[in-house]
Amino acid sequence: MTLLLLAVSFLRFDPAVITDCRDGLGRAVLRWSSTDAAAVVVYAQESAISGPESPAGTTATDYWVNDGQVFSLRSLAGAVLARATARVSCVNQPVWPLAVGNSWTYRVNTRQATGVYQTWRVIRQEQIFNETWAVLSNGTTEQRWRVDALGNLHRFTNNLDETLPLQPAGRVDAPAGTFVNTVSYSINAFEREVGILERGVGLVKVEKILSGGSSGGFSEGWTLVEARVGDRMLKRDLYGVSLQIDPEVYNCAIPCYFVACGFAGADPPGTVKACREARVEGAELVRVVGADGNVVWEQRVSSPVFLRLPLWEWAPAAYTVEAHGAGGIAKSAL
Repeated sequence: MTLLLLAVSFLRFDPAVITDCRDGLGRAVLRWSSTDAAAVVVYAQESAISGPESPAGTTATDYWVNDGQVFSLRSLAGAVLARATARVSCVNQPVWPLAVGNSWTYRVNTRQATGVYQTWRVIRQEQIFNETWAVLSNGTTEQRWRVDALGNLHRFTNNLDETLPLQPAGRVDAPAGTFVNTVSYSINAFEREVGILERGVGLVKVEKILSGGSSGGFSEGWTLVEARVGDRMLKRDLYGVSLQIDPEVYNCAIPCYFVACGFAGADPPGTVKACREARVEGAELVRVVGADGNVVWEQRVSSPVFLRLPLWEWAPAAYTVEAHGAGGIAKSAL
């Protein structure tokens, strides 16, 4: 009896359905084997994503793979040996990954302050009503949230397990990035709250509005500046290791968000309080020094931290920001 050996080439995704996503795009691991060529190249559409490779191997992409994108395995002469179509499913990611240690830093505007920062961190888990809740703390306040087995979002408030219905949301641009795989919740109360979450990241934006009366209107808004989710760090590329200053100048004046503003400390219309944002890491003290060497402002910090630099408090001049830590001093000109 003569055995006929068939040469088979294949290209496949491992796993078959891609769920490792960022901003709605997947990261793929491709595996291949071929007995038809001594060297092969992997293509995404018509672009090569690998150099000449051995007839069997694996390669990984970054987070740019779309659902339905076609990949191919080709010989050096360009002959197509095998094809595979990407299946990307980002919806399987939790709307909020609430593992202990994950953290989110927000730029917060309120009726009393503009451009301040809060970091919320999952510090522990608790059992309440036979459910596991993540406890988030900003150092002074705690909140309790959970995502159930069906992907529903819950928060624990007033001794009640409150389910927050989710619906698709649109694109959100924030300092931490651009988010497209988003859902939103809405809480209709005297203070109406609308939050937007990116799957696999968590809460990226919140707006709270007081209803009715002379005090009705904007109450509070959060925008995500930085997040640490597992081993993944989302932050603006402009930030350095120890000290970086955002080139944008913000107006940190407190606007009037409602009719009866006077008692809340809002600034008069047209007020400009120029400020800039700094991110500091690895430092214990931040100073702003004038050209004459005098310190005009300083603050003790526990880094990494975001700071609002109140330019409006200082006379127009050249200043240097200094971040002092055990590893040395980092400086940046204002």
